[in-house]
Formats: sequence, C-alpha cells, structure tokens
Amino acid sequence: MDFLYYFFCIFWIINLLPSINPYQVAVCSASDFPNPINVTKHFSFPDFSFTNNPRLVHDVKLLGSAKFSNEKGTLQIPNESQDTDIRHQAVQQFHYKSN
Repeated sequence: MDFLYYFFCIFWIINLLPSINPYQVAVCSASDFPNPINVTKHFSFPDFSFTNNPRLVHDVKLLGSAKFSNEKGTLQIPNESQDTDIRHQAVQQFHYKSN
C-alpha cells in the first residue's frame, strides 16, 4: 500500500513539474523602502536529529547555505554568518524550490 501511494505521488509530481511556469523575481534594495519586511517560515520534521538522519543535512543543503545546530536541533536558512547578500540567497532558494 505504501509503495503504491508513494509511486502515485511521485508520478503526479513528475507530471506536474512541466506545468509550473518560471517566476520572475524582482529584488529591491532595502534602502528603497523605509521599513523592510521580515518573513519567517516554520517547518516541521518528525525527526530533526542530524545524527540519526544524515540524509536530512544533504537534502537541506540543496536549498542553499544552511547553518545547523545539533545542540538546539535548529536550522537557519540562509546562513547569516556568510558574507553574501541575503537577497541573492533568497532568490536562489526560491529558484530551487520552483524547479
């Protein structure tokens, strides 16, 4: 039963991917707006242990740069400790999620 369910889910996802149109993303400088907006997204994983689930680290790193904390069991995307423009990281993640 589980195999058929996953097979049909993957089948429909593969068939729906070509119908997704590429999105155009406009990036504006924070200086253009007096009050920038912060967006937060919460994810839920049944087992968010990096040591028990090594594939989790690999899958999340495909989204872009990420900072993992084994002590707190937390994940931060993008990794703010890197010296890159956060706007480009957000667009990169959006690009990977939409394809």
